Amino acid sequence: MTSLLEGILRRRADFGESFKDPESARRFIRSATLWMIALGAFYGFTMGAYNLFRTGTLLNAVTSMVKVPILLLATMTLCFPALYVFGLAGGATLRASSLWAALTGALLVTTIALVALSPIVFFFLATIDSYQAVQYMHVMVWAFSGLPSLKFLRRTLHILDPVLMSNRRL
Repeated sequence: MTSLLEGILRRRADFGESFKDPESARRFIRSATLWMIALGAFYGFTMGAYNLFRTGTLLNAVTSMVKVPILLLATMTLCFPALYVFGLAGGATLRASSLWAALTGALLVTTIALVALSPIVFFFLATIDSYQAVQYMHVMVWAFSGLPSLKFLRRTLHILDPVLMSNRRL
């Protein structure tokens, strides 16, 4: 299964093409969602580890393990209808399953980047005493991790619907 994680980073065009087939999109969504939950939970533990270094208690780390995957899935679920409807209004010819697969892939890319940055985050959590500085660091890590996912989403949408992506307003 690690081929999915490496493949989404190396062969973005292959994924975009496969999303055109509803069955391939469904298979990808299932696998990618499981990976997104697992990797999101890992980074959630990382986010909550600040208190672990200070007091030795695991409560914040464990609750963050649960909260991060829920945040990712809830965000995608809440934003999907508006994105789909406005896309159709803008001339998109995408299938709903293709768009959902593209969004799932983009969030998977985000979680991969979050996990890749987690050793740096652990180092700072162990050395920073300011909780406010830790919060700012997490905001920056999330923002930085979102950049490759936006690139993935834009390229995938271009493959799925070049007419929509040629619209200058997007």
